Amino acid sequence: MPLAPPLVRRLDRLHRGRPTETHSDWLFLAVRRSPHGDYPALLTSGVLQLMRGTAERAGMKKRVHPHLLRHSFATRR
Repeated sequence: MPLAPPLVRRLDRLHRGRPTETHSDWLFLAVRRSPHGDYPALLTSGVLQLMRGTAERAGMKKRVHPHLLRHSFATRR
């Protein structure tokens, strides 16, 4: 299935906003550099930390995880 043009534009903006000093081919990178100076790929634990921190700042009391987002999207479309 081809990507919708708005998604392609957003992914292109995301790619152009990457740190210039990275040599990684990964699209989603960690926020912090590794001890070697590069930005490693964003791992599952990093996604969980980002989601939980965002939910906390939003004042959400419910436990947040990626599957909850997927489920909410699928049931509320």
